[in-house]
Amino acid sequence: RSGLVVEAAPPEEAAAAFAPLKETARRTGQVRLASKPLGDYLLGLAVEQAAAQNLPLQIHTGFGDRDADLRWANPLHLRALIERANCPLVLLHAGWPYYRELAHLAAIYPNVWLDLSLAIPFATTGIPAMLRDILGMAPLSKVMFATDAFTMPEIFWLAARWGRWGLGRILDEFIAEGFLSIVEAESAAAAILSGTAQRLYMV
Repeated sequence: RSGLVVEAAPPEEAAAAFAPLKETARRTGQVRLASKPLGDYLLGLAVEQAAAQNLPLQIHTGFGDRDADLRWANPLHLRALIERANCPLVLLHAGWPYYRELAHLAAIYPNVWLDLSLAIPFATTGIPAMLRDILGMAPLSKVMFATDAFTMPEIFWLAARWGRWGLGRILDEFIAEGFLSIVEAESAAAAILSGTAQRLYMV
C-alpha cells in the first residue's frame, strides 16, 4: 500500500512505526500495514529469509484494493530490489495494467517470474490481448497461470475457463503465424498452466 519504490529503511525508523501499530493491534485486534518505512524494512527481511531458505518470494504488483495507489504499483519501480535480491521473485497479478513492463522484467532478469493471477479473470475480454503481449516478450518458461480467486466458488470456475480460453487462443495464433510448432505450444501450455509453478514452488 506504500508503493513499489522500495528503499532501505533504517531499523530505528521501522521500530518507530511498529510501536503504534502494535498498540493498535492490542486495542482493536487488527491492523492495516501502511507505513512505508516498516513495509520496506519487512520486505527487505523477507528477501533475506527467502534467499537463506532457497524459497521464491511473491510481491503484489499492479491493481488491487482501493487504497493502493496504482501509480506506484508499476513493477518497474522494483528494479533496485530485483537487482539486489538473491531469491526468485514472483511478481503477482501480471502487474496489470503494467503487464508489458512486467514481461520485460521477466525477460531481462533471471530471478523474475510473472504470475497471471487476478488479471485472469478480471481483464475479461482483454485476456487474449494481454497474453499475446506477455508471451511475445517474457520467456514462456517464466509465466505462470493463477487466478487469485476468492469468496465465490464461481470465480474459480470462470477464471479457469477464461484462462484456458485466452491461452489456447494465443498459442493457436502463434502456431498459425509460425512462431511455435504444435509440440512447442503444447509444452508451453503445460508449463504455464502448472509445470513452471510446480518446479519453482517445489510441489
